[in-house]
Amino acid sequence: MSVCIAVACFCAYAAYHMINSPKTLETRGASAMNNVKAAAAGPALGAAAAAGGQPIAGAFSQAAAPDQAPPAQSPSDGPRIQPTTKIIYKYTYSGDGLTTQTEAQAPYFFVNMDKQRLAESLPDWNIVSFGPDEIVLQKTVAGNSSQHYVVGAFNGYVAVFFRQGESRGGLMQVTKAPVYTFSQNEQEQLAKGINVDGDDNLYKVLQDYDS
Repeated sequence: MSVCIAVACFCAYAAYHMINSPKTLETRGASAMNNVKAAAAGPALGAAAAAGGQPIAGAFSQAAAPDQAPPAQSPSDGPRIQPTTKIIYKYTYSGDGLTTQTEAQAPYFFVNMDKQRLAESLPDWNIVSFGPDEIVLQKTVAGNSSQHYVVGAFNGYVAVFFRQGESRGGLMQVTKAPVYTFSQNEQEQLAKGINVDGDDNLYKVLQDYDS
């Protein structure tokens, strides 16, 4: 009887030390950690499966992709608009074929544009010339221009009037050229009125009377 009791006590002692040995505790700890990792990876694996079976490593690599630098863009080799670039806007009227123009410095939102970008921004305009110093834009508009004048006389001097249809309109300009200094035929023409179309032609006519 005493021998059986002694054997039972020895077996209980050996089992206790086997369960609580360092190696056994390490194995149990690693098993528990694996269970925790598996539980944490479960939702990710489920999400990957729902996305079509994508591996978790692939999902991580894609998430890190935005941190990579974007590919470098090759700069345009052509000229670009500078803050000092002068832009000439030409308007050609379809009714009378005359052209007016205005000049202005490049607006800030045009700066650094190349020719292609400017064309995309102004689809209604034709780019006649493009350079860093000067750009010429042309546009055709419907109707007649306002460049229709009558050169006549006002208070004894050669003057310019706006023309409205075939009639003399408001006074535009009075020159310093006295009417009496011209021939009788020229005085009669001035009294009747000389129709002139276009700013360039008006300039030439006035040059003739000022010479």
